[in-house]
Amino acid sequence: MKAIYIYNKQNQFVGSDVVEDDYELTDGQTIVEPEEGLYQPSIFDGTKWVSSDKEIYEIGLEKERQAYLKEHPELAKPSDIQMMLMNQATQITGMQKLIMSQASELAEMKKGSAE
Repeated sequence: MKAIYIYNKQNQFVGSDVVEDDYELTDGQTIVEPEEGLYQPSIFDGTKWVSSDKEIYEIGLEKERQAYLKEHPELAKPSDIQMMLMNQATQITGMQKLIMSQASELAEMKKGSAE
């Protein structure tokens, strides 16, 4: 068994599959594995997979998100519970930063008094 990687007519990665070892590749297929961490759409240039840059990837994600929210307008606004959780997360993050800052100051004071 071996993995194959599938790309469309624009050479963009669309998926993968596992096939028998004697499987003959067809157009739009390769055995070249995309590297980890590539931004989509990844493009097969005939020898290797090339990542789109982060900005293009994020623009594509935002377009997908906007299209989804257009189909599901009820999801566009966070619920009261989601808002409460976001506020709590913000407060917890602030407290964690304060604790870390105070711990650092305490360590420096202890270090100074030991000298």
